[in-house]
Amino acid sequence: MRQILCLLITLAALHCTAQVPTQGLVAYFPFDNNTQDNSEYHNNGTINGGIQTTTDRNGNACGAMAFDGKTGYVSVPNNSSIQAIRSGFTVATWFKLDVPTANEARVVLFSKDSTDAIGKAEPGFHVTYLQNFNEAMGQLSFCNGYAEEDKTYGQHRLAYNEWYHIALSYDEGWLNLYLNGKRVWQAMYNQAIEKNDFALEIGRNLWPQTNYFKGSYDEYRLYNRGLNATEILALYNYTPPLADGNTLSLHMPSDITVVADEGKCSATVSYNEPTATVGCGQASIHLASGQASGSAFTVGTHTITYEAKHNNKKEAAAFNITVLDRQPPVFEYAPEVTTHTYDSAGATVHYLFGASDNCGTFKTYRTAGMAAGSKFPIGKTEVKYEAVDSFGNKSACSFMVIVIQDERPVVKETAPATVVQARPAPKAETITPKAEPKAETTTIAKTNTEPVAKANNEKPKPAPTTKATVSEKPKSEPVKPNPSPVATPTSEPTVIEVACGSDISRNTDAGKCGASIHYNVPKYKGQALKLNEGIASNSLFPVGLTRNSFSLVDVPGFVSNCHFVVKVSDKEKPVINCPKDTIIMLSYNRKGIIYNYTPPKASDNCGVDSFVQTIGSAPGCFLPIGEHPFEFIAIDAAGNKTVCGYSVSVRNSGKTEKLEIPKQLDALLNLGNDTIKYEHEGEVGNCLLTMFVYDDGEEDGDSVSIIFDGQVLVDNQKLRLKDNGPIRRQLALASGNPNYIVAKAWNTGRTGLNTMRMDIYEGDIPDEKHLRGKKPILSKILHARPGQASGIILRCNW
Repeated sequence: MRQILCLLITLAALHCTAQVPTQGLVAYFPFDNNTQDNSEYHNNGTINGGIQTTTDRNGNACGAMAFDGKTGYVSVPNNSSIQAIRSGFTVATWFKLDVPTANEARVVLFSKDSTDAIGKAEPGFHVTYLQNFNEAMGQLSFCNGYAEEDKTYGQHRLAYNEWYHIALSYDEGWLNLYLNGKRVWQAMYNQAIEKNDFALEIGRNLWPQTNYFKGSYDEYRLYNRGLNATEILALYNYTPPLADGNTLSLHMPSDITVVADEGKCSATVSYNEPTATVGCGQASIHLASGQASGSAFTVGTHTITYEAKHNNKKEAAAFNITVLDRQPPVFEYAPEVTTHTYDSAGATVHYLFGASDNCGTFKTYRTAGMAAGSKFPIGKTEVKYEAVDSFGNKSACSFMVIVIQDERPVVKETAPATVVQARPAPKAETITPKAEPKAETTTIAKTNTEPVAKANNEKPKPAPTTKATVSEKPKSEPVKPNPSPVATPTSEPTVIEVACGSDISRNTDAGKCGASIHYNVPKYKGQALKLNEGIASNSLFPVGLTRNSFSLVDVPGFVSNCHFVVKVSDKEKPVINCPKDTIIMLSYNRKGIIYNYTPPKASDNCGVDSFVQTIGSAPGCFLPIGEHPFEFIAIDAAGNKTVCGYSVSVRNSGKTEKLEIPKQLDALLNLGNDTIKYEHEGEVGNCLLTMFVYDDGEEDGDSVSIIFDGQVLVDNQKLRLKDNGPIRRQLALASGNPNYIVAKAWNTGRTGLNTMRMDIYEGDIPDEKHLRGKKPILSKILHARPGQASGIILRCNW
């Protein structure tokens, strides 16, 4: 038997109820999660070194003890009941061998030994069954210096990772070894077993050199008499009750309430991850939903769910993390406003103020004073505002609006007056012009009179003048004084306040990395404002924060506080096409299967950030009989997580029908109906093999499919030279039955027949790099052409 790597095969045997012998029983260790002795003598053992609970042959998680082969053993203090095994005894137990570090396995059943026992007054003794794979022999050691070869070893060779029942009975000078209820070896031993006071040890013997057992023990019994074959068969057929090890309890932390970090709408929260209590072994715990410890949790309540798995049990539990917002809005500016006016009734005043909040959503209310744009009276007016966020936190601000009335300036204009001074009139001389009307005597201030023009283009005659003397000041234009400058109040550009609306918060639309959002475009006196920054209404807004700001068009003034924020959050979890639980039934003595599967895929509305397999084997690995969990986790950029968990159960149907060797390819394989010519047959000792297939001559475009026991392992793949990368596949043969490997050719290549070489190695060979120093146990050339496939028939005895 050669080494088998990476296999853990637990066979559940079928037993019938039998009467277990109790007479002479001095120690009984069920090894159900402890080393308590259930016999009447209570020879309880103490665990030393590397021992831990493990799954027994019936799949009970706490039903056996695993010994590490280096330091682990059970020690039982010496007493009179243990010393009674000198004249006759029987030791019986179930055991399973782990893969040893050396090429031998040593089943140390018990010992009462000391490193210096030989030659002393109290010689020690031990019982060990040795299987040496280099020498292909078995050997029983009993007492110091006694060793007898098991000459029928080849008929009952032990395999790794498989449960066996072993019993050694000594009575009336005869040693009888039983495996699985049948006697396989017998020898005489007529020497006396000396009494000693050493402790009884299970799993270790100290002479002639220290040896440890590497594997598992279950249902260990020690009698002070030799049992007969019927009694030993009853022990083999006995099925013990299940140990209470399949319990699972998940312990969650208490609910957590914290306050949001300063200036943030979230809090970084660290919490203690949950723990699980099981009967034995260890449970797997993973975060099923919610955020991991140390994440930033937004204001609100978050449910954190964890799931624990142990054997076939699952348990989920949750706790809440609540983040409270205790931060009120903050008024960023509210300056005092001063204006001047000539109007005694007051002035129209526009003022600005701004506020913000850590969570963005708040409303402002004026609690005193007048609104911006109102006509404020002369004097001081206090204006008060209050801001309230969506969580009821409040803050207030106040400022003064001061209106000062200025006196309108008076403008005065001055000019020199005209002075007319009359002298005493002299006596008038009467002149009587001919044929002329009498002229009126007129006193005027100015003598510059224009001549009067007559009709018919006659030249005007000078008008008659009086003989009065008129004196006046020198002619001059009056000088107007320079006006004083008029004082006008200084005015800022008109600020028009327009309500833009509240901030908007939405989750993404289903299946999209954004949200389609409608909002009302703000208007001023019926005129729509211009979008300066942001995204238009009825558009798809991306995940995150988008600031929308607006301004007036063709209207004097500006709007500095007209904006709102659109927040789009991604709460949509990734989607995984998670497979359902699968049951694979095996027959004809199979102990596992090469499991090929297509890993699930993940998708997300905003893209998958990470997608990893956390539990389970990769495609193409060997799965032994038992339950095999698989788990995949997808996380998107927003931290949303989806867990895909399922199990693959590999079971043995118990049927032992022979595998029919086909002579023609099965139509269900969809590879054609080629006839099959079997060119080679072979027998191997190991049922787990690794096959390498490559082109034996030159790479000429040959393409093949390979079928193993009805399973397509290679589907229409080109052959390469060995150095360029051969085809590698694992094989798990059915023990005791013929197995077949068939190569189907899709073409004949450039050089005729499709010729390939098939090298077969024992165990699991990860890749061609690990072939150094290894020789194949089988190396055959196969010839195939379209229409006629070539095959090999293999047998193994596991």
